[in-house]
Amino acid sequence: MDENTKEGLERNLIAIDLMAVFLVITGGLLWLFVPSLTTWGLWSNMALNFGKLWLAVIVGRGLGNIIIGLFRLNIYDSYKRLIGLNLLLTVPFMLGWAAFAAQWAASPVTNLASGFLLYVLALLSCIVAHTLVISLTFGAIYRIVNFGVWVIGFIVFSFAPVGQ
Repeated sequence: MDENTKEGLERNLIAIDLMAVFLVITGGLLWLFVPSLTTWGLWSNMALNFGKLWLAVIVGRGLGNIIIGLFRLNIYDSYKRLIGLNLLLTVPFMLGWAAFAAQWAASPVTNLASGFLLYVLALLSCIVAHTLVISLTFGAIYRIVNFGVWVIGFIVFSFAPVGQ
Protein backbone atom coordinates (compact mmCIF):
# COMPACT_ATOMS: atom_id res chain seq x y z
CA MET A 1 0.00 0.00 0.00
CA ASP A 2 1.51 3.33 -1.00
CA GLU A 3 1.72 6.39 1.25
CA ASN A 4 -1.19 8.27 -0.39
CA THR A 5 -3.50 5.29 0.09
CA LYS A 6 -2.46 4.92 3.73
CA GLU A 7 -2.97 8.62 4.38
CA GLY A 8 -6.37 8.60 2.67
CA LEU A 9 -7.46 5.57 4.67
CA GLU A 10 -6.32 7.20 7.91
CA ARG A 11 -8.23 10.38 7.07
CA ASN A 12 -11.38 8.40 6.30
CA LEU A 13 -11.13 6.45 9.56
CA ILE A 14 -10.59 9.66 11.53
CA ALA A 15 -13.64 11.20 9.85
CA ILE A 16 -15.78 8.14 10.66
CA ASP A 17 -14.62 8.10 14.29
CA LEU A 18 -15.22 11.83 14.66
CA MET A 19 -18.70 11.46 13.19
CA ALA A 20 -19.56 8.59 15.56
CA VAL A 21 -18.30 10.47 18.63
CA PHE A 22 -20.17 13.60 17.55
CA LEU A 23 -23.42 11.67 17.13
CA VAL A 24 -23.09 10.07 20.58
CA ILE A 25 -22.37 13.42 22.25
CA THR A 26 -25.17 15.10 20.28
CA GLY A 27 -27.63 12.42 21.34
CA GLY A 28 -26.70 12.86 24.98
CA LEU A 29 -26.89 16.65 24.87
CA LEU A 30 -30.23 16.62 23.07
CA TRP A 31 -31.63 14.13 25.54
CA LEU A 32 -30.45 16.23 28.50
CA PHE A 33 -31.17 19.76 27.35
CA VAL A 34 -33.94 19.73 24.74
CA PRO A 35 -37.09 18.99 26.74
CA SER A 36 -39.43 17.84 24.03
CA LEU A 37 -40.65 14.74 22.32
CA THR A 38 -38.75 15.63 19.15
CA THR A 39 -35.31 14.82 20.61
CA TRP A 40 -35.16 11.40 18.96
CA GLY A 41 -36.37 12.89 15.68
CA LEU A 42 -33.69 15.60 15.74
CA TRP A 43 -30.93 13.12 16.48
CA SER A 44 -32.06 10.54 13.93
CA ASN A 45 -32.37 13.27 11.29
CA MET A 46 -28.76 14.31 11.93
CA ALA A 47 -27.52 10.70 11.88
CA LEU A 48 -29.43 9.88 8.70
CA ASN A 49 -28.10 12.93 6.92
CA PHE A 50 -24.52 12.13 7.97
CA GLY A 51 -25.06 8.73 6.38
CA LYS A 52 -26.33 10.39 3.21
CA LEU A 53 -23.34 12.73 3.19
CA TRP A 54 -20.94 9.82 3.59
CA LEU A 55 -22.63 7.99 0.70
CA ALA A 56 -22.52 11.13 -1.46
CA VAL A 57 -18.82 11.58 -0.68
CA ILE A 58 -18.07 7.99 -1.69
CA VAL A 59 -20.07 8.32 -4.93
CA GLY A 60 -18.49 11.71 -5.64
CA ARG A 61 -15.00 10.33 -5.14
CA GLY A 62 -15.83 7.42 -7.47
CA LEU A 63 -17.08 9.79 -10.16
CA GLY A 64 -14.02 11.97 -9.66
CA ASN A 65 -11.74 8.96 -10.12
CA ILE A 66 -13.58 8.02 -13.31
CA ILE A 67 -13.16 11.55 -14.69
CA ILE A 68 -9.49 11.61 -13.68
CA GLY A 69 -8.96 8.31 -15.47
CA LEU A 70 -10.88 9.31 -18.60
CA PHE A 71 -9.09 12.60 -19.07
CA ARG A 72 -5.77 11.38 -17.60
CA LEU A 73 -5.50 14.24 -15.18
CA ASN A 74 -2.49 14.39 -12.92
CA ILE A 75 -0.95 16.90 -10.57
CA TYR A 76 2.09 17.50 -12.81
CA ASP A 77 0.54 18.16 -16.22
CA SER A 78 -2.97 19.41 -15.49
CA TYR A 79 -2.96 20.60 -11.90
CA LYS A 80 -5.44 23.43 -12.48
CA ARG A 81 -8.01 21.02 -13.92
CA LEU A 82 -7.41 18.56 -11.11
CA ILE A 83 -7.82 21.26 -8.46
CA GLY A 84 -10.95 22.51 -10.21
CA LEU A 85 -12.40 19.00 -10.36
CA ASN A 86 -11.73 18.40 -6.66
CA LEU A 87 -13.29 21.74 -5.75
CA LEU A 88 -16.26 20.92 -7.98
CA LEU A 89 -16.63 17.68 -6.03
CA THR A 90 -16.25 19.06 -2.51
CA VAL A 91 -17.82 22.53 -2.50
CA PRO A 92 -21.40 21.37 -3.24
CA PHE A 93 -21.20 18.84 -0.41
CA MET A 94 -20.13 21.53 2.06
CA LEU A 95 -22.71 24.02 0.84
CA GLY A 96 -25.43 21.37 1.04
CA TRP A 97 -24.39 20.41 4.55
CA ALA A 98 -24.32 24.05 5.67
CA ALA A 99 -27.88 24.44 4.36
CA PHE A 100 -29.01 21.28 6.16
CA ALA A 101 -27.30 22.25 9.42
CA ALA A 102 -28.78 25.76 9.41
CA GLN A 103 -32.27 24.43 8.80
CA TRP A 104 -31.77 21.69 11.40
CA ALA A 105 -30.75 24.30 13.96
CA ALA A 106 -33.92 26.26 13.22
CA SER A 107 -36.05 23.36 14.46
CA PRO A 108 -38.82 24.45 16.81
CA VAL A 109 -37.77 24.26 20.46
CA THR A 110 -39.37 25.30 23.70
CA ASN A 111 -36.82 27.76 25.07
CA LEU A 112 -33.89 29.96 24.11
CA ALA A 113 -31.23 27.72 25.68
CA SER A 114 -32.39 24.75 23.59
CA GLY A 115 -32.28 26.89 20.45
CA PHE A 116 -28.75 28.03 21.29
CA LEU A 117 -27.70 24.40 21.83
CA LEU A 118 -29.10 23.42 18.44
CA TYR A 119 -27.10 26.16 16.71
CA VAL A 120 -23.91 25.14 18.53
CA LEU A 121 -24.47 21.49 17.57
CA ALA A 122 -25.19 22.51 13.97
CA LEU A 123 -21.94 24.48 13.81
CA LEU A 124 -20.05 21.53 15.24
CA SER A 125 -21.73 19.25 12.70
CA CYS A 126 -20.35 21.50 9.96
CA ILE A 127 -16.86 20.97 11.34
CA VAL A 128 -17.40 17.20 11.36
CA ALA A 129 -18.82 17.32 7.83
CA HIS A 130 -15.83 19.42 6.75
CA THR A 131 -13.50 16.71 8.08
CA LEU A 132 -15.52 14.10 6.23
CA VAL A 133 -15.56 15.95 2.89
CA ILE A 134 -11.90 16.93 3.11
CA SER A 135 -10.96 13.28 3.62
CA LEU A 136 -11.51 13.03 -0.16
CA THR A 137 -8.68 15.32 -1.11
CA PHE A 138 -5.12 16.23 -0.23
CA GLY A 139 -4.13 19.86 0.01
CA ALA A 140 -4.67 23.02 1.95
CA ILE A 141 -6.58 24.80 -0.83
CA TYR A 142 -9.53 22.44 -0.37
CA ARG A 143 -9.55 22.90 3.39
CA ILE A 144 -9.50 26.69 3.11
CA VAL A 145 -12.10 26.98 0.36
CA ASN A 146 -14.49 24.48 1.93
CA PHE A 147 -14.11 26.09 5.35
CA GLY A 148 -15.11 29.44 3.87
CA VAL A 149 -18.00 27.84 1.99
CA TRP A 150 -19.54 26.23 5.04
CA VAL A 151 -19.08 29.28 7.26
CA ILE A 152 -20.63 31.68 4.75
CA GLY A 153 -23.26 29.11 3.74
CA PHE A 154 -24.28 28.48 7.34
CA ILE A 155 -24.66 32.20 8.01
CA VAL A 156 -26.67 32.79 4.83
CA PHE A 157 -28.92 29.76 5.33
CA SER A 158 -29.46 30.61 9.00
CA PHE A 159 -31.25 33.77 7.95
CA ALA A 160 -33.25 32.07 5.20
CA PRO A 161 -36.89 31.38 6.06
CA VAL A 162 -37.69 27.82 7.05
CA GLY A 163 -40.16 26.17 4.67
CA GLN A 164 -42.98 24.30 6.35
